[in-house]
Amino acid sequence: MGPIVLMVWGVAGAQEPAIPVAPSSEEESDQASEEIVVWGQLAREKARDAIVSRMAELGWYAVERSETEIRFHPAQGWVGDATLHNDGSFTFSKPVAGLQPLPAAVLTQPPIGGVVVPSPDEMIVGIGPTFWILPSQRRLDRARDGMMEDVHPEVTAFLAVSRRTELENELAVLPDTLDRLWHDGTPLDGRGPALPTPEARRRAVLEFWATRTDSSEGERVCAAVEQWLGGVVQNSDTPITAAERTEFEPRRTDGRHLP
Repeated sequence: MGPIVLMVWGVAGAQEPAIPVAPSSEEESDQASEEIVVWGQLAREKARDAIVSRMAELGWYAVERSETEIRFHPAQGWVGDATLHNDGSFTFSKPVAGLQPLPAAVLTQPPIGGVVVPSPDEMIVGIGPTFWILPSQRRLDRARDGMMEDVHPEVTAFLAVSRRTELENELAVLPDTLDRLWHDGTPLDGRGPALPTPEARRRAVLEFWATRTDSSEGERVCAAVEQWLGGVVQNSDTPITAAERTEFEPRRTDGRHLP
């Protein structure tokens, strides 16, 4: 059994990702090696830069860049521009047709009974001394799918850093967000009217807790909410009721319990 890579999240921008080290002969063969993955805005920008660099190696050059997307222009205009979105998906613009001289073979009359048939990978449109060559959808798909496969590792790394950064930012402000809900009735998403009663505010927190994903990220958010509930709500005049425990705890598929 080979080494298992354990993802350990470090401080934003603290250090470069380390190369996993295989266990030595004195270690158990299933002992997890360690890989440090950084997070934070600087790490996120570096991950985006890695995508741009890889795309340039593949012949795609960044021509427009914003916080939410990067648009690339290909070396071959017939492929069409590609836009990478923050969710890791790509969208493509319509391909650019190329104006080329009409080959002499096309201008020459075909032999008697013969037929000039264009290549199945190219569609020839127009007639005269010049014509437009538009790529077939099959040819487009091959070029685009190949590019996305080649850049997939860099995109995956960017998404991992982005998700971790968003999680850490959420955890940093979560106690204040919960305090505003509990004391002022401000909804957790900041929208809508204030929640007027302790019961409504408590249920909003419990609903948030019950609906976090059953994942390592969701578990960290749940743990933060549980800590806040134990320190604030359970020490108030309106703690969690037995009925609320019966209602919300079974909704957690990971077996977590309220404080």
